Amino acid sequence: MKSKKVLAIVVFSLALLTNSASGPRANDQMEDTAADPIEPFNRVVFQINEGIQTLVIRPLAELYTLFLPPPIRNRISNVLNNLRAPVVLANDLLQGEGERAWQTTQRIFINSTLGVGGLWDPADSLGIPGHDEDFGQTLATWGVDEGLYLVLPILGPSNPRDAIGKYGVDTLFDPLDLYLANTHRTTEAWARTGISGIDTFSNIKDELDQVKKTSVDYYAGVRSMYRQKRRAQILNGRDDDQPNIPDLSRISRPEAPVVNAGERSWRPIVNRASSPETGWAASVTLAGRAPTRHEATSSWQPTVHLDRKRIPGGQIMVAELSSRTAPRIRP
Repeated sequence: MKSKKVLAIVVFSLALLTNSASGPRANDQMEDTAADPIEPFNRVVFQINEGIQTLVIRPLAELYTLFLPPPIRNRISNVLNNLRAPVVLANDLLQGEGERAWQTTQRIFINSTLGVGGLWDPADSLGIPGHDEDFGQTLATWGVDEGLYLVLPILGPSNPRDAIGKYGVDTLFDPLDLYLANTHRTTEAWARTGISGIDTFSNIKDELDQVKKTSVDYYAGVRSMYRQKRRAQILNGRDDDQPNIPDLSRISRPEAPVVNAGERSWRPIVNRASSPETGWAASVTLAGRAPTRHEATSSWQPTVHLDRKRIPGGQIMVAELSSRTAPRIRP
């Protein structure tokens, strides 16, 4: 019965999504500020989720990291990843990724045996790294557009395509989930979901904190980060191919260039970083005393340009500070 309901929802939703589909992966290159027509509603859900995270999820994640040392947490993550491997394999095959499907098959066999049910990851040590796939990514490779941006209660950033794929169709590829559902073991199913959620949040909470610290608009920063990482996943890239979130709060006043305007020293201070390509927000100020009546209003206009520079082993974010004109002094 559950499978029939899921399939009915998927068929109906695909009929709606396919109308807006174009070439494979093409529409995933949209600007981060686009396709959010229900932003006011999303922001309300976003704030509710923030409250739930603050009151429930974050304290549980803090206790999880406090009482369980990293080796134990790694074992838990490995087991969860191994249990999810059949879902990854199914989507590898549906995407026509034969080589990646073979890698996933090897990982399932090696980690389930030599890794003692997935507690360890000997496959990675043998040069067979893991990767993640879901039916949302599969739909993207088939040309289905992501549609509008959605913030789901508790689950967070998503869109119709990814919500259908990850939380609908993927359950049909998960042997353990099907077993627990068919045997009415709801307690075990919720326990797995809860542990997986806490484990995932504990691994990304520092990154979310950094986004909040470096974003003028936290909602827009999370939206941008989600879309960039989803595009990387759809293109079979790695999450760490995305540039690290720049911590410009470490830029101190002595390190900034000084512009002398008569006896006044003006110092541009970078508060935030911004670029249309990355979606970060910008704020640059001039520190110093206000000009006297003998000084003209300063035409100093500092700007920050962020660019990605490829280096061996990844990418870095480069910030360049420039100006149009220097301050003027009236005679």
